[in-house]
Amino acid sequence: MVVDFYREESDCKIRMEEGEETVFDWSVEDVVRWLRRRGFGDLVDTFSEMLVDGDLLLQLSEKDLKECLGVKNGIVRKRLWREMRKLMRNVDYSFGEGESMAQFLRNISSELVEYTHRLVTFGLTKQYMDTLAIEDVDNALKQAGVDNLAHRYKIKQALRTKPEKVEEYDVYLSYVETSKTLASLVEIYLKMRGLVVFKDLRESTKISEQSLTKIDRSTSFVVVLPTLDTVDDVAKEEFIHAVNAGVNIIPVVEEDFQLLEGGSSVDLAREMVEGRMVVRWIHEYQEASIDKLVDMVRRHSGGWMNHIQFSKIRSVSLDSGIESML
Repeated sequence: MVVDFYREESDCKIRMEEGEETVFDWSVEDVVRWLRRRGFGDLVDTFSEMLVDGDLLLQLSEKDLKECLGVKNGIVRKRLWREMRKLMRNVDYSFGEGESMAQFLRNISSELVEYTHRLVTFGLTKQYMDTLAIEDVDNALKQAGVDNLAHRYKIKQALRTKPEKVEEYDVYLSYVETSKTLASLVEIYLKMRGLVVFKDLRESTKISEQSLTKIDRSTSFVVVLPTLDTVDDVAKEEFIHAVNAGVNIIPVVEEDFQLLEGGSSVDLAREMVEGRMVVRWIHEYQEASIDKLVDMVRRHSGGWMNHIQFSKIRSVSLDSGIESML
């Protein structure tokens, strides 16, 4: 069996010509042949006696060369270690269990790929290291042969940096301050039905940027309006942002809600409900009310159009001409 080492150094796949075996599968004789080709014939006997095959070769560290294989000459040891590191980085890890580990290390720094086989052989997958405390990760890396302090630091920092989880919501629940009680009731019912709901706590008279972002990440914008059609500044800002963001808007109104004439607040309330499917919350039939609200939210999430005709819908003639549901 002859090893092909006449390829360009940039060739990332170092394989045996016959059978296309990876370095993991090199025999002791293959390792000896590699040593001779690299100019380390004097070390052949030592590596042969210690039965260093391809799998073991990829697990060695510079410290092992000195303490376990007796490579005392510092210059020779550094030359050999340089060739070994080059070999470790160029191995085709897609043919073994180290593919995900190699990719993880490569994303940190290409020079760290040399530790792939060592870490996998030691049982240190990324998933496992994610479960360990940072101090335990450091100890495990040292035991696996990552002797370089800077390299251990880079790996630990990468494990510390978790991808930001983007929260998404089924419903952003907006309300007028005077409808706060009904809004809390609606929130409870929606959550009981398994929907993910965000409701601003109204700790300020101005809406926060965080709340605006949550509207963008919501499927539906449910606005709860009181008996009197007044709209406060926060609800106004939330509604305008939801319209501009293209979020599905579902008004929920009190049982005796009605539109009055005149005033900017009244005009905005009219805009909130006019031409939209509206859930009229009737306390005597609140289970039916929440059924319709949940149905509207889920059907929109599934790509249904807002004008779908639902069962048990009652159209009530109001001044605005809006439709409402039981």
